[in-house]
Amino acid sequence: MGKILTGARGRVVMADGIRLLELPTTPVIAPWATVHPLGNPHFWLDPENARVMAAHLTTYFPNIDAKDAGLFFAPI
Repeated sequence: MGKILTGARGRVVMADGIRLLELPTTPVIAPWATVHPLGNPHFWLDPENARVMAAHLTTYFPNIDAKDAGLFFAPI
């Protein structure tokens, strides 16, 4: 579990570099079931955001396991 904590080498934050939508401007209280306190988590549905997320993976995976880096991005 410690490998994915904030600041750990194994943590990949896919939202880095993506402008999150619907960020609350006031404190979120429990009854607001449809409000996401960290912004709308469906950013992955935007194809342009997929480019950003793919770039994160091509950067992080080889750093996590350099020995097998070639396996992550082998042609299909």
